[in-house]
Amino acid sequence: MMKKIFLTTLLCCLLVTTCNLHAQAPNPSTTPETFRDPFTVKFQFDSKHKFERKFEKTAYVSEKTISIFPNEEFGISVKGEGEEVTEVSYEPDVKKANVTFKFEVQKLGKHSAMMLTIQSKLEKMLVMEGWMLLPEYKEAVKTSLAPVLPHLFGVETWPQPILKLELKNLRFAPAPKGLTGTAQ
Repeated sequence: MMKKIFLTTLLCCLLVTTCNLHAQAPNPSTTPETFRDPFTVKFQFDSKHKFERKFEKTAYVSEKTISIFPNEEFGISVKGEGEEVTEVSYEPDVKKANVTFKFEVQKLGKHSAMMLTIQSKLEKMLVMEGWMLLPEYKEAVKTSLAPVLPHLFGVETWPQPILKLELKNLRFAPAPKGLTGTAQ
């Protein structure tokens, strides 16, 4: 009887220890975040409107959400399985990235626009949601984004000033057949 109790206790201790070790093991799919130091976004939108707002320490990519500010250009590395994007990580070297972003103010004669250029080196179409922080708002509002086709680039424009874009809920989708840059 004592032997049975001893073996049961030993088995329970071993099981608890194994579970604790598993819970403390780092997740190999998570990558360390890279942050911008606190900074101020400053840009001239048009002849009448100049914008300036301070931001605290901000990650380029956090929990698969990409933050991009005016006059920035950088890339990300995207990994996935099927339609699910499993990992998104910041890549400062745009030559090594499989998706690059450039966000800027474009002068269009007397008018200006915010322009986001996204270039993809991926084999699948990339779909994502966009959220924009406007100067008069405290919280970001949703905006539409077109899917980015494999091995091509997409351009999005907005007629109003934007202080920050957040790109989130990334997923893959099969590219429509017959479009340039996609499999036939």
